[in-house]
Amino acid sequence: MMAAMILVYLDMCSLKRPFDDQSQGRVAIETEAVLRILDKVRKGTLRMCGSEILTYENAGNPDPVRRERVHKILAAVTPGAPPVSARMRRRANTLAAQGIGGLDALHIAAAESQGADFFVTCDDPLIKKAAKIRPGITVVNPVSFMWEVGL
Repeated sequence: MMAAMILVYLDMCSLKRPFDDQSQGRVAIETEAVLRILDKVRKGTLRMCGSEILTYENAGNPDPVRRERVHKILAAVTPGAPPVSARMRRRANTLAAQGIGGLDALHIAAAESQGADFFVTCDDPLIKKAAKIRPGITVVNPVSFMWEVGL
């Protein structure tokens, strides 16, 4: 798959990863992967979609500095994110019935509705649940995403 053709959706935990404590090896490696993905999006060699669910979730962040930094990322790489539609809600309900929790189900439904190829998250339980139910999108860790697409 050519990187220029790939459409990726990063969930909130991925977008926040660069602002986490970098003293843990895994966090630092995932941060590097997220930053590389965002750089490829800025350069136009990778496409990224978003959703109003990301905006909603970010608005609830109690840390104003992190909230503003993520807001800037979203504004730069996902302008014009579509609103939640009735179809997305139905799909999210189906995913929720299969064990994927509320906002995660909405994020996946939003990514699927936009034709995203990959859903990137640092949430291990979500990756494991998705592997079992196999939604209409590949759910991966940022480092695994880089390996899969050859970044």
